[in-house]
Amino acid sequence: MLNLVETINEIIISVDLPGLQKASDAKVAIKGNTLKIEGVVGYEPHLSEQGSIVHIQERRTGKFCRTVTLPTAVSSNSAQANYRSGILEIKFAKPQDSQAEILNIEFGF
Repeated sequence: MLNLVETINEIIISVDLPGLQKASDAKVAIKGNTLKIEGVVGYEPHLSEQGSIVHIQERRTGKFCRTVTLPTAVSSNSAQANYRSGILEIKFAKPQDSQAEILNIEFGF
């Protein structure tokens, strides 16, 4: 499950990822306005034990990859990523409205 919220000053993404064991289990990449989250969610050994029968399995395990288009381009310089209680939260400061740059025109005669 993924939520994307835009506030006045930032963009906040929350992703349910129960089962991560360490920081290297997930990778977050940003390019322009595209966010990519990928990794591996914890293995549950009792699901594959010899002679076991899985009757219901709602929690996903294994590799995952999710790509999301953000409402605006952001920079990783302003990013914060935290993982707590099975939820990965990523925050980006929204870019300030940039003023147009004035270019000097060189005239050649």
